[in-house]
Amino acid sequence: MTALVATSLVSLCVLDASLVGYRAVCGRSAFVDRRSLDRRAMVVGAMGGVGVVVALAAWFSALLLLLVDDRGSTVDQLTAAGTRMLAVYAGLAVLTTVALAVFFVAPPRWGSLSMVTILGPLTLLRPAVPVAGAVAAASRDRHAVPATLSAMVVLVAVAAETVMLERWGEQAAAAYRPL
Repeated sequence: MTALVATSLVSLCVLDASLVGYRAVCGRSAFVDRRSLDRRAMVVGAMGGVGVVVALAAWFSALLLLLVDDRGSTVDQLTAAGTRMLAVYAGLAVLTTVALAVFFVAPPRWGSLSMVTILGPLTLLRPAVPVAGAVAAASRDRHAVPATLSAMVVLVAVAAETVMLERWGEQAAAAYRPL
């Protein structure tokens, strides 16, 4: 169960970062053919997500190896907290996946409709989702200090990644010139 929760959270982190990278350049370049910029933005975003995952892996390793006495109980607490986070993140992930599927597969007018009615509002709600996930992770067991502290570390990491990708997106879009 622990591996499934961890793998799901890692996958969502990298996918989310890839989409944040795309969003960071979306609409910032007036060029019609921006495919290479969009692809690069998604790769840079995914790399940022991998960076966050590596930093969080270092945090969890240090937490388990250095800061706690009962590693088994701490792993169980972290797995339960991760499961609560997934419950919050799953809703956004499913809605985003459906909207993107409609955008890429359906006729253009339906794709535009999914962008305006689903992806646009979700972009506005996205900053609240990591906060809601952190609150859900920390809310169940008030005595689970490692889970609460870890939820806050995850929240800071995701916020920092988003800010860095947004700054990168501004610069990349300004410097972009199609071949």
